[in-house]
Amino acid sequence: MKERDLRIDVLKGIGIICVVWAHLRGYFDMEIYIFHMPIFFFLSGMFFHNRKDFLIKRFRSLIVPFLLYTLLFSLLFYLQGGAWMKPLHRFTLWYPAGIVGPLWFLIALFNISVVYYLLDCLIKRDLWLLLSAFAIGLLFYYYDVDLPFYLRQSCYALPFYALGRFMRGRKYTDMGMSGRVLSVAAVVFAVTVAYCRINNFRFDILCAYLPSNALLFYGGATSAILLLLNIKYFSVNTLSCRILSSFGRHSLAIMALHMPYMFFLRRQIFRLHLFESPVANTVGTFFLTFIIIIAGSYLLALLIDAAVRWLRQTPTRKFSPCMRLPLPTRRSIR
Repeated sequence: MKERDLRIDVLKGIGIICVVWAHLRGYFDMEIYIFHMPIFFFLSGMFFHNRKDFLIKRFRSLIVPFLLYTLLFSLLFYLQGGAWMKPLHRFTLWYPAGIVGPLWFLIALFNISVVYYLLDCLIKRDLWLLLSAFAIGLLFYYYDVDLPFYLRQSCYALPFYALGRFMRGRKYTDMGMSGRVLSVAAVVFAVTVAYCRINNFRFDILCAYLPSNALLFYGGATSAILLLLNIKYFSVNTLSCRILSSFGRHSLAIMALHMPYMFFLRRQIFRLHLFESPVANTVGTFFLTFIIIIAGSYLLALLIDAAVRWLRQTPTRKFSPCMRLPLPTRRSIR
């Protein structure tokens, strides 16, 4: 079995930590929103393979978890009643992730996978495939139309997926990109940050909060991704990188688990007044909520992963060929 790329898992871990931080409206959230979702689309595109069962696997790995997590939290909200019923009324075809907001990403990524798969079947040259993806992205970027199932968001996020596939095919995602390219990337990202700060503007793919110039959107995110890909420390097998990579391997579950009770927990902690001054209470509440949410979501993700692996490895009941009676299994003995 081919070993996982530590650097990619570390980037996923950084990405999901940034997602939780930004959803809490933390400090530097404008900078984080520039790249925190595009990096997931980009990394997914890096591992695209045109196989016959590709769409089936994508459905199982994206839509099935979406349905399960939606069902789980729907049940929890229903049992709690009262104010917790509100998310159930937000569910529509235009907002199918209304119950667990961050799960819109799973639907969008599935849409992107389908579109890119079809393009890859029709267009054989990598460069033309990339240009076609950008053409679709720009069309829906500037054509403001509200589509169900996050189809518009999927289309203008498609170029990040295509770029990940293209750059990995040309080995541009390997370590050691030239200093000139990285310097340009740093300047582009700095310009994008300055634009957001000066205009008090935060990019948001889901809500279609996009700058009037598409170069800022695509350039800012791509430059940040390039800079992160070329941080050598992320490929070193240190304790911190192993922890980040574990977060990355469980990023899908953390994406689903962190949001539903986040703001409720923050309000409850704030009301405790654990810190004396109002400013210290606000800042302290933020960091305490972040630590509890990120750690709690991660631990729940580990439990879910362990449960899934246990179910997959549970031996099926065996039958004796002579007596045709069920033989005791290890579980039944216990």
